[in-house]
Amino acid sequence: MSVDSDLYEAASLDGANKWHQFKYIILPSIKSIVVLNIILSISGSLSAFEPPYVITNGTMGTGTYFVMMNRIAHENQKVGLASAMAIVLLLIMLVVNSTPILWGLVTSLKTRREILVYPPKFFNFTPSLEHYFNVFRNGLDIGMRNSLLYSACTIALGLVLGLLAAYGFERYHFPFKKILFYIVIAGIPLSIGSAAMLIPNYLYMMELGLTNKWYTLILLYTAYNLPMAIWIMKGGIEAIPLEIEDAALIDGCSRAYIIGRLIPRLILPSIASSALFL
Repeated sequence: MSVDSDLYEAASLDGANKWHQFKYIILPSIKSIVVLNIILSISGSLSAFEPPYVITNGTMGTGTYFVMMNRIAHENQKVGLASAMAIVLLLIMLVVNSTPILWGLVTSLKTRREILVYPPKFFNFTPSLEHYFNVFRNGLDIGMRNSLLYSACTIALGLVLGLLAAYGFERYHFPFKKILFYIVIAGIPLSIGSAAMLIPNYLYMMELGLTNKWYTLILLYTAYNLPMAIWIMKGGIEAIPLEIEDAALIDGCSRAYIIGRLIPRLILPSIASSALFL
């Protein structure tokens, strides 16, 4: 929420210095953001395990909650105490992580005037459903439709291309097969760090004239997650005995039937896992 510049001008006319402006104008206006960042920082600090364990190992009084719990459970063999510590931490995390959700719920039930009231009210206000009614009045249903469309098309396109590529890598022999597959595997981190590719992709799509096109996002989402889908489905096809396909060919089945009908039925768990990543 931005701070109205008129408040700064009024404060300056009243003789307020920079510290007073920060204390009485800026800080109250961004209080909710500050509290949310504190909650997220506490949540992240409580759940951190690898860096403290690897760097300090909890020696000389540097152990965090997770490191101490690990030591009590595995080194001291006090599993009951470690389990109790885990439950206590779980309850703390539930309280900490549910605070922003409850805050958002309360805010959604307030009118715009009550949202701007300082200090904020948590209970003594009149609930209103006007924001929920405006969800569809302001055309937000179009955004929901587009999101579902992009997701469905990305999953469908990714599964089809992933199945074809996985079958080709597993069943056929062609030049540079291993090198191409390693390149595919190297693209798996794109599904995790796709935000780092945002600016290069935008410049590339702008050169191709593909910006502001509905299908551009589908192509990008598919490209980001296709390597993971290929890897998962290749593992599923690898577990299918080749004799099953040979028997199908002897019975008169075409290669298209095997790829499009037979193989998908045999690797349904792999297809479901790939769909989750897509």
